[in-house]
Amino acid sequence: MAPDPQASPVTVLLVEDDEDDYLITRDLLSDVEGVAYEMTWVNNYDQGLAEMKRQVHDIYLVDFRLAGCDGLDLIREARAADCTGPIILLTGQGDRQTDIKAMRAGASDFITKGRIDSSQLERSIRYAIEQHRLRGELQQQAEALARSNAELQQFAYVASHDLQEPLRTISSYVQLLARRYKSQLDDDANEFIGFAVEGTRRMQNLINDLLSLSRVGTRGRELEPTDCNLALDDSLANLGAALRESGAEITRDPLPVVMADKPQLTQLFQNLVGNAIKFQSGDAPKIHIFCRPNGKECVVGVRDNGIGIDPRHAERIFQVFQRLHDREKYPGTGIGLAICKKIVERHGGRIWVESQPGEGAAFLFNLSQAEGAEKQ
Repeated sequence: MAPDPQASPVTVLLVEDDEDDYLITRDLLSDVEGVAYEMTWVNNYDQGLAEMKRQVHDIYLVDFRLAGCDGLDLIREARAADCTGPIILLTGQGDRQTDIKAMRAGASDFITKGRIDSSQLERSIRYAIEQHRLRGELQQQAEALARSNAELQQFAYVASHDLQEPLRTISSYVQLLARRYKSQLDDDANEFIGFAVEGTRRMQNLINDLLSLSRVGTRGRELEPTDCNLALDDSLANLGAALRESGAEITRDPLPVVMADKPQLTQLFQNLVGNAIKFQSGDAPKIHIFCRPNGKECVVGVRDNGIGIDPRHAERIFQVFQRLHDREKYPGTGIGLAICKKIVERHGGRIWVESQPGEGAAFLFNLSQAEGAEKQ
């Protein structure tokens, strides 16, 4: 098949100190059907580096040995100088260690000279160029996604703060009306005021929960060895009033040291125990926090004796705004479990539920144990 006359030639830079190898490579490329190659040859390290810094070629072929210099060093230096194009290392003797070193230096591929024909060389070049193109597209998509996420985070932060102030104003004036004119209003008017106050309270809670959800990824701390027992202690202290009012009975197993962001781990326990208190059918809550070690990981769970969950909804409950029950009976914004899911996923784990209606529920999540913790 003849080269396409309308297609631009593939520009190749060959950095090779042996003229015979240059001629062999040139002939191999000239034998390729359907693709036109335009090759530039330089025979030393310094010229090769200068050309690679220019970044005017589609692909770079670099010899492993360059008159006493190291082709791997050339690749490293070119990469350090922001040469982003695909690079193929050429060597007389192929072995796994050289292959690994080439990849670590920044090469896209590795070819053993003397063992390759024109079609194999063409495939290697085509593969390296295509991989480079795909990486570029992925990088652009990642950058666009990062910008979009940053904009969404900024929007959530600004919107939350901007919405809080008018809500506080509305709530304050409605409550002022209730206090000042309560004796002059009929039962319907007082009921309407109560609806307005409750609506603003729910909106403030919703905004606060959305803000918490948006901050899981942006305000998180570095993961470090964290004692789950201390995080659980903090969460139970925060829930002290709810625990006393409900008469909840808490039992717990010893928990491990894991790699975690302690404030987020505390929030995770607080949300799960808080739900166990809330979703009861009338009996005093009985809540057990347990752990199942599993090598370098552990599964931590919060089990309750509550109303339970239909397995059909096991995935849905972790989505934002997904409620299974009437707000009047079980108040909340429908964001708490979505926050739990985001926290666990930020820690590299997953969260799930094991439950049946009327039989309580166990929420489980896995975390990585801190180094050495699994041996204790």
